[in-house]
Amino acid sequence: MKIYSALKFSLSGLFRIIYNLSIHGAENVPEKGKYIVVSNHISLGDVIILAVSCKRQIHFMAKKELFKIPLLSQLIKALGAFPVDRKGSVLSALKTSVKHLEEEKIVGMFPQGTRCKAKSVSETEFKTGAAFCSYRAKAGIIPAFIKTQDQKFGYFKRCDVFFGEPIEFDSLSFSNGGHDEYELVTEKIKDTIFEMEKKAYGGKFNG
Repeated sequence: MKIYSALKFSLSGLFRIIYNLSIHGAENVPEKGKYIVVSNHISLGDVIILAVSCKRQIHFMAKKELFKIPLLSQLIKALGAFPVDRKGSVLSALKTSVKHLEEEKIVGMFPQGTRCKAKSVSETEFKTGAAFCSYRAKAGIIPAFIKTQDQKFGYFKRCDVFFGEPIEFDSLSFSNGGHDEYELVTEKIKDTIFEMEKKAYGGKFNG
């Protein structure tokens, strides 16, 4: 934990400068409790961007390819990321996510599955892993949105991270779980992030 805190402190200051990072809605992240941060995915650096933006440690489910990039691999491991094989079985990663949640931690997921070049969240498909883990661990959802210029990170180009109000588990309307319910909850999460996207590009973010 000391290594994580020191690394986050160092990266936070660095990223605020070189990526002109601004954080909105940080107060929407509860200080305690099990939650899944669900965000859009636009770059290899999203794990680090969200990690330094959130006041609590996020344990990320990240695609295994990221762990093959030497420097990035070391950074995301130190920040709490664990690999998922998008082309194989994701069950192990989902079980790890549920375990973290049951320990009252925060887990981070990118339901688009890979970096998305679409102009809008609404044009992309969301996978149901976050809904599955939410149901299994009885965890709430914290929607997040990353905004950059032209969907790309660049030195001294503005990057904004938005955290929306938590969607508590009881308001997700789960009954018995199952694919149909996971699909419905996933659509609810997607719609929420899309509304955040519209606010981000249309005017002042209201949290």
